[in-house]
Amino acid sequence: MKINHKNIEKLSFATCEHSFFPDLNARDHRIFYESQFPKFRRKRFEALMDFFELPMGKAIRSFSTGQKNQFEVILALSQGAEYILMDEPFAGNDVFNREDFYKVLLGILEPHETVLLSTHLIEEVSDFIGRAILIRKGKIVGDVSTEDIEELAKYSSVPVINAGDGANQHPSQTMLDLFTIRQTQGTLNNLKINMVGDLKYGRTVHSLLQAMSHFNPDFTFTAPDELKMPQEYKDFLNAKGIPYTETRDLEGSLNDCDILYMTRVQQERFTDPMEYEKVKNTYNLTASMLGGAKDNMKILHPLPRITEIAQDVDDTKHAYYFKQAENGVYARMAIISYLLGYK
Repeated sequence: MKINHKNIEKLSFATCEHSFFPDLNARDHRIFYESQFPKFRRKRFEALMDFFELPMGKAIRSFSTGQKNQFEVILALSQGAEYILMDEPFAGNDVFNREDFYKVLLGILEPHETVLLSTHLIEEVSDFIGRAILIRKGKIVGDVSTEDIEELAKYSSVPVINAGDGANQHPSQTMLDLFTIRQTQGTLNNLKINMVGDLKYGRTVHSLLQAMSHFNPDFTFTAPDELKMPQEYKDFLNAKGIPYTETRDLEGSLNDCDILYMTRVQQERFTDPMEYEKVKNTYNLTASMLGGAKDNMKILHPLPRITEIAQDVDDTKHAYYFKQAENGVYARMAIISYLLGYK
């Protein structure tokens, strides 16, 4: 399709250079875009502003760099265009923010909408793109479907370590978790592990469950019905004869575990905001709930936390999640060193 003044409304774009008006607030932008683009999607705009928790009344100039990137993308997705061009829209954002964006993108796009995404982070987007074109020095050097995405590695000028596969698994987190559990308990064998929170979408618990299956664990899965451990992982444990129990009651399942593995309820996994609202505050671990816990029980969390662990827990002898995060630096350094051949 050739873009001209008659059909320019079919195209929107978002770039790391930003195209918004920095002195206007979000509400003013919405009014302006509605006046210029007849197909402007107000409900989508407001839903995305709410999802990313961006203020409607503040001048965009006052936003952080990450918030400005998010706002740029929101405008592009709300314009009502059929083709949405995104050129490194989240340059400078951390991986957590980028993952939020990818999940939102998958949840809101309609069949007639096409996103053209320019990015150097191929491994992050390979799970959901339909086609990948690799351009190097102005020339196309690769044009493959997702089935052949690994072919792109041939053209990479630097080595790539793929330590995960989207929302499915998180192996590098598991390595640091195993290290941390052994550090606190002196062993990986015969431990009672209570996994709490988002067990449906939480890739850290899926990976840890499979890794710990080699060490004769006893699992407790504490989650609301909407976020229970998927059946495929329970089938995995059943096949290995590994015991587990399921419950919704956090307080009733605290006192018998060696490791309490807390997770946040991940808003970005929900396409229906009302479903998220129903379960977001299901669990809130406080210091007062730990009176009957084993003396050496340790609380882990892949972080970031929201409300599932109260701040007063930080000062208890059971809190170990900040040390766990520090261990992540050492574990990933070890992985990289090993792959580079250092002894």
